[in-house]
Amino acid sequence: MMIMDELTIREHHLIRLMRPEDLDQVMAIERASFESPWTKNNFFDEFKNSDLSTQLVMEFDHHIIAFAIVWAIIDECHLANIAVHPDCRRKGVAEILLNKIISIARDRNCKKIMLEVRKSNEPAIQLYNKYCFEKVGVRKNYYYDGFMRQEDAVLMDLNLTNEE
Repeated sequence: MMIMDELTIREHHLIRLMRPEDLDQVMAIERASFESPWTKNNFFDEFKNSDLSTQLVMEFDHHIIAFAIVWAIIDECHLANIAVHPDCRRKGVAEILLNKIISIARDRNCKKIMLEVRKSNEPAIQLYNKYCFEKVGVRKNYYYDGFMRQEDAVLMDLNLTNEE
């Protein structure tokens, strides 16, 4: 694998639609990223709902290093799931993928992008703030890790109607 610095990733990445054969790599990232990961069946359901769901992967050196699931419902997009391989974090990968998601939302004439993020996920919240997402609420005890620990979700929106 090539050396993964931010500049090399920016110059040599590929973002494409997820395929069923990607799921082993996607599931490895999902399990490494979340205490209560989606199941393989959750991802298969996304493929079945392709009229509403866009499933993206980001490749670098022929390896999947990140993925995202975006739902477009009428004039709103919802970032349902996004994760970056642990070895690729803090290298601009999530930012590149977020830019693609914003572009897709604009192409679909969405007025806003909505998401939930763990209250403790400061790096993600900082990234969303950088892109002008605003905190619009909190869902109490939204995340559950299976060990009786629960965590609030911060609800954030990006308004796309005020942008030039």
